[in-house]
Amino acid sequence: MQMLKGSGDDRGKMKLTDILPLEKWVELEKEINKRSGLESSVFDTDGMKITEYKVWANDLCPVIKATSKGQTFICSTAPRM
Repeated sequence: MQMLKGSGDDRGKMKLTDILPLEKWVELEKEINKRSGLESSVFDTDGMKITEYKVWANDLCPVIKATSKGQTFICSTAPRM
């Protein structure tokens, strides 16, 4: 396993795609959604989605995510819980 260097950049920082190719992460998201009915997303250590796969668990999610306040106050904190 690679160790994070203290330089503040991404050199030497292990990424999820070092473990599995992006396509496999998409397959995982789809499988979780299929089994649970929940929206499933894989995030990196910076809180950013690593795939483009998107399925809404309900009609409220796209409405919330369409506004800057929804993104800032609701969606951005969800992966950290």
